[in-house]
Amino acid sequence: MDVLEKKITGDWFDIREKSSNLTDLEDYFAFSIPLLGKIIDKIRLSVEGGIIEYKRSSLLQIFSRLESLKYDSKSFENLPLHSHNIYPVIYVTLIQKLLATGVVPLKENLENHESNDNPDLRADIKTVIKDVQMKILENPELKQRQEIKNILMQITIYKKELENMKKISQNILPEKAKSFYSNFKKTFAKITHSIVTNYSVILKEEEDIIRKSKQINILKKYEISALSGIHLSQAKEIARLHSTINFAIKEKYKTRELLIDLVKNKDIIMDLISKESDKMKQLAGNDNEAILISKAFGHEIIYRLNRQLNKMT
Repeated sequence: MDVLEKKITGDWFDIREKSSNLTDLEDYFAFSIPLLGKIIDKIRLSVEGGIIEYKRSSLLQIFSRLESLKYDSKSFENLPLHSHNIYPVIYVTLIQKLLATGVVPLKENLENHESNDNPDLRADIKTVIKDVQMKILENPELKQRQEIKNILMQITIYKKELENMKKISQNILPEKAKSFYSNFKKTFAKITHSIVTNYSVILKEEEDIIRKSKQINILKKYEISALSGIHLSQAKEIARLHSTINFAIKEKYKTRELLIDLVKNKDIIMDLISKESDKMKQLAGNDNEAILISKAFGHEIIYRLNRQLNKMT
């Protein structure tokens, strides 16, 4: 067995040893707070295909950059970044495996999941604005809703009024200050009321849908344990990719051809992701329900990563 194969085998042994429970995985990968936030954002933005989309898009991006080595040796300088971007995909895939096998318990239902995500209307206006912006990121089509249009318009007015107030306040005469700030206070109160009113309509609609559905977590409807073997195979192949890139970073000499050959592993990994997608369709019985399973995995993982973040802050 050559040096590279020993590294691949050793790295995978270490990862697999830690993959039997979530705490060991968290300690082994030890991601920073900013990186965990980026992983959460990337999964959250995979609005079309859920966790399948997250893994597929992340890995295709890396393979695309590896393929560029055929034409541009300068791409070698970016290898540490590629290695950095692969590691989270291994982590997420192994969390999926723990969810599929039941080692990490699934959330009970959608109602509990959603109610934790909706901020209280009594929260400050900045929190409301931040939540609206996040909703738009998750679903850009929301921009077409009249309530969202109203909120965005009021946010624009709010920013302009705030900037105007800051400029004028620098030269305001003392005797006019009270009246000046009183007028701006009324303006901001009007803007805030409009934002909260429109926001409450959106929240009420979401809550009504949840209340009517009372839907059990979709992952509890199917034998998702059938996916765990696929997850393990995915993690192993992605770890091989990670180990090989790290080997190339360390050795440098005569590793360009090795990295170009590594692109051949693309089909193996993509086939495993397609196999997972096909298995979801088999479990669900139709494409739409399969996508919901993939999205539900994404929600579960985001929930777990947020809990990890909370422990770190």
